[in-house]
Amino acid sequence: MTTWIVPALSLFLLTLFACDIGSGEQYLSKVYVANSESHTISVIDAETNKIVKTIRTAKKPVDLAISPDSLVVAVANEDAQNVQLIDARTDEIIQTIQMPLGTRPLKVALASRNKLLLLVNDLPARPRQRSPEDKYQKIYGNQLISIDAGNPTQIDTVLAKFGILSEVRELAVAAQNDLVFLAGRIHSFANFVSRDPVTLLNYRTKQILSRAVNDSEGAVFSRDGRFIYVHTYRNGVCKFDTEKLEYTVLKNLKRVKYLTIHPAGNPLYATSDRHNKLSIVDLNSMKQEDYELSYPGNITAVLPARNRLYLLHSRAKRITVFDLNAKKNIADIAVGEIPADLIAIENHD
Repeated sequence: MTTWIVPALSLFLLTLFACDIGSGEQYLSKVYVANSESHTISVIDAETNKIVKTIRTAKKPVDLAISPDSLVVAVANEDAQNVQLIDARTDEIIQTIQMPLGTRPLKVALASRNKLLLLVNDLPARPRQRSPEDKYQKIYGNQLISIDAGNPTQIDTVLAKFGILSEVRELAVAAQNDLVFLAGRIHSFANFVSRDPVTLLNYRTKQILSRAVNDSEGAVFSRDGRFIYVHTYRNGVCKFDTEKLEYTVLKNLKRVKYLTIHPAGNPLYATSDRHNKLSIVDLNSMKQEDYELSYPGNITAVLPARNRLYLLHSRAKRITVFDLNAKKNIADIAVGEIPADLIAIENHD
């Protein structure tokens, strides 16, 4: 895989993306929900907790990301084999980046307005016969790549390739430190830039910072990008120091799958798609508070100025709004078919 196939874009779209699309403008605080089977994005106004717009996307949107300046939303459309970029002011699609035939985007992150990091799948239907000395060649199921959206004519770089037995479940990025962390079941024959298994790397320099086989689920960076909070099946929630490259076991939260951290750096929110429970963990005292949910919880997003936590419930096809002050649900929002991801954007003042 060496090239990206990009449909012709109008001069208007190219100019729009190149300019400062957010200069001096304001927009509502809102939540975006990717409805994978409806092929839409539900846009929820955080003031009213009502859907104010439905964006028609390409087929099967499965992952969302927001740029560090909160002006561009990226949507990974798995079945359409493309990534679409949305202007967060107008909620209009401004660019579509088509993947090569047979390549499906699974996870997307925006290191900047133009810099995309993508986990893509290009698993062949029938791996070719390999000689003993070529044992682990050409059997990669997933690749981690980066691309400049301003010039998406070819892949900027291939950062990593994973064996077909590896399963990457989370892609966490700290843009201020140029770091990307991979959570999942990463097997020892995953092929990276140095042909070593890795969980942490610098995506600009391609420097591998941590080589480790891990079996983890959720992962989230601290506000300053130094620490990664990750849930491992063996030890529960751990804190990984990206400078010392050391793990510290913090809390044995059982049956947790998704982690979110408050933008201020504390507390940590943990949920699972198998249990109707929200766990809130104070990272200083490690005190844990559990709250019952109406449905099993999936991915969460925080709007700190409004003290609200938004929880996605994929099977129930709903979003619930949890008041962090009152510690209770205050709204229940029906969305599209099989919601797969959500993100939240705070109002720009």
